Parts: sequence; structure tokens; C-alpha cells
Amino acid sequence: MKKLNEFIDKIIDGIIKGRLEEKDDARLKVIVKILLVFVIIAILALIITSCSVSAKKNNTKHYVTLGEYKGLTYTPMDATVTDEEVTAKIVSYAEENAVYTQDETRAGTLVVDGDSINISYKATCGNISFEDEDIEVRIGKGEFANLEAALIGQTVGSTVTVSSVVPTDYTKIVVPDGCQGEIVDFTVTINYANIVIVPEIDANLASQMSGGQCATVDELRTYVKTEMEAAKKSQAETQKKQDLLAKVIANAEFENIDELVDDYYDTVYDTYISAAENNNMSIEDYVRYFHQMSLSEFTEGLKESVTEIVKEQLVLKAVAEKEGLEVTKGSAEYKEYMTSYLVEYGYESEEAFINHYGEDSVLESMTYDKALEFVAANSVAEEQ
Repeated sequence: MKKLNEFIDKIIDGIIKGRLEEKDDARLKVIVKILLVFVIIAILALIITSCSVSAKKNNTKHYVTLGEYKGLTYTPMDATVTDEEVTAKIVSYAEENAVYTQDETRAGTLVVDGDSINISYKATCGNISFEDEDIEVRIGKGEFANLEAALIGQTVGSTVTVSSVVPTDYTKIVVPDGCQGEIVDFTVTINYANIVIVPEIDANLASQMSGGQCATVDELRTYVKTEMEAAKKSQAETQKKQDLLAKVIANAEFENIDELVDDYYDTVYDTYISAAENNNMSIEDYVRYFHQMSLSEFTEGLKESVTEIVKEQLVLKAVAEKEGLEVTKGSAEYKEYMTSYLVEYGYESEEAFINHYGEDSVLESMTYDKALEFVAANSVAEEQ
């Protein structure tokens, strides 16, 4: 599970760094993650279909022997929210909604730590050149990595040259292939400094941040704390289930799963081949451009993730079979699962969701969720 999450996070970060501006990151990370979940569910349906080809393939005992899955221990994640965290959340929101306007009085003055400046740059790395313009950089926020230090003390309106090794985790620069980890020569023009107007934390901001639900700052603090507590509790429950599932997998014995893994891997990889062809790109270029990975890194991570997913589904199916767990269409729990699926995956109706993934696949996924909830309900929290 950890390998899968790390691999997916790397893909998400690669997409965002390679294609999108920072101001869109938060919204687009949600969208990208949902799209990746769509892919996983769709491919899971293919696995289920392939497992039904023969009685042998449909028998989980052919693939997995369960170990201990009841009475497993886990370390509870702290889900408390402090007043300091609430304050930081509100302040962060205010800063994110700051208004930036050009400060004409700053022309010719020196850049200092904490300034907000607008820059353009041209860069070379060997025989590779790239450039960008109209970039807002807040000095001291780590947005331009170690280049920020070189800009402090420079004159607003001037052009400076600086060389730096460019890491792959820059938030402001789309780094071309071949330049990650290499020395890059930058010619940076400091166009102007900004006046940054951060909105007051008052009734207007309270209403804006809460979508009209709060009329005062005190109400906003209560609202934010409640939202943060719900998010942390959800995160804690997710972490608990991930940790327990990892233990179930570790306690199980697997055999004969190579065929399932290979089928799953080929299906995913073929979708990337098709996507690359549709973009008139080689698979190597496609993976580098969209995911900021070499093909070998991508295929290695994909194979590990596929293996992990296959093992997850096998143990959950085995638990469901052993405990007689099943979700039937129209039941109360079916409706509860469906409601959460529609919200999580952004579908407006059950019909649309079923049409996209297939009724059998959706029911199977619900059964897997029910099996994991059974494991969680029969676990024991370790004392902290």
C-alpha cells in the first residue's frame, strides 16, 4: 500500500510540475488524484474479469493463504487540532487571497527577505535552453529554491546572472529533460516588487472562507476546527486501514500470482502506450514529460504498485469469503457505499457510475471495502 501511494504521489507531482502553474496546484491535485483512482478502479474491474475466466482463477485459495487478520494491532494517529493549527489555517487562507499590485516606488531599491517580486528568466543547461516570464516569487518562502538567496540584495529592475544546481522539486520552474540535478545558468530580470495586501481576518473573511456559514471570526474558528478535526479523523482512519492491510498482506502467503500481475501490468502499460501514440510521442518521452520519470523508473514503480494492488485485492477477497461478507445491491450498506463513491469520484448519479465501471465491479469493490472495515473493527489500538 505504501509503495502504491508513493508511486501515485510521484505521478501526481510529476503531472503538476510538468504541466501546471502553482496557483492551480491544490485544485488540480484533487482532480489528478481522482483521475488516478478512476484508472485503478477500471483496471481492478479487468482483474476481476480475468479472475472469472476459469474456476481455478476464481479460487482465491489458488493464490493466497491467509495468516492472522483478526486482532491485529495498530498505532492510532493523533487527530487532535490545536488552536495554533486553527490560527495557521486561517492566516494561510488570508495570505492565499492576498492582492498583489506593482509598487512603482520600489524601482531601484534592493530586494530583501520577505519581498514579493515579479521576475522573468532565461536559462541554459549545456545545449538546452528554456525560459519563462511574469513569475511571482515571495522571497524566503522557498519557491525559487536556492536562487532566492542570490536575488536578495539585487536591485529591483536589474538583471542578474546566477548558476545553480536545479533539483526536480522546484515549484516555479518546469525543468527540461537532462537538466534535473545539473548546473543551470540563469539570467534573471527582476521586473518589479509588489505591494502585498493581505485581507484582514474579520467578518468578511469569515464569511468568504466558510462559504457564507460564519458571520464572525469566533464562528469561523469553530467552523475551521470542526472541519480540520473531521479531516484528521478521516486521515487517521485511512492510515489505520492502510497499516492493517499491510499487516494482513505481510501475514499471508502468495503463490501463482505472476500471471495476474503480468495481466494487470500489461493492461496499464498498454494504456500508456496508446496515450503516448495519441500525443505523437514515444513512451519514453511521454513518461518523462508527464511524470518527470525515466521509463525504467516508471516501469519499476508500476510493477511494484501492480503487485501490491493484486495482493491487496486477493487478501480482501479471501477475508470476505472466509467471513461470509457480501454487499448486495439495494441494501442499506450498498446505498451508503454508493453515496460515498459518488462524492469521492465526482459522479452525479448511481446510473452514471455503474455505466462507467460495471455493476459487478462496483459490488466487488464494495465487498473489498467491507472486508477491510471488518479487519479494522477487529483490530486493537496500541497504547501510546
